[in-house]
Amino acid sequence: PTVAAITGPSDVCKNSTITLASTTTGGVWSSSNTNIATVSAGVVTGVNTGTATISYTVTNSGCSTTQTKAISVNGNPSASIAKTDVTCYGLTNGSATVTVSGGTAPYTYVWGGSTSTTNIASNLAGGKVKCTITDAKGCKFPNIESTVISTGYVNQFVSDGGNYAFNFTDPI
Repeated sequence: PTVAAITGPSDVCKNSTITLASTTTGGVWSSSNTNIATVSAGVVTGVNTGTATISYTVTNSGCSTTQTKAISVNGNPSASIAKTDVTCYGLTNGSATVTVSGGTAPYTYVWGGSTSTTNIASNLAGGKVKCTITDAKGCKFPNIESTVISTGYVNQFVSDGGNYAFNFTDPI
């Protein structure tokens, strides 16, 4: 039988899926290495980094024809986050810096919904800061987060004339 070529992307991220197709119906999908990529009904799942060949075989009257497509499974970036706390309650001088390894540069960063090409978020108030990193192949490290602490001092005068200083931490 004549089998149409396999269409769809040639790359998938580890732990993600892509969909392949052939316009020829009635075939069976298989993978040359299920430790790298699995396939079911044309949906390919990246298991580990590397390359696997995805096959689509149609059998008719005892004869089989196979189309193949090489699929690269790309590693996801990994990341760590370091933060600088706000120096005094109410200020917005905190920051967070993400360090990325793995994946494929360049990276984009989404800091709390705002896309950036920089790995540093600055002018932060106290509170949680989240970042999602996406590499050049679309592989992601989702939602790395830290809490920027806002600290400060309050002077409280009491009726007996004493002057007391209170130190507080406010993780908003």
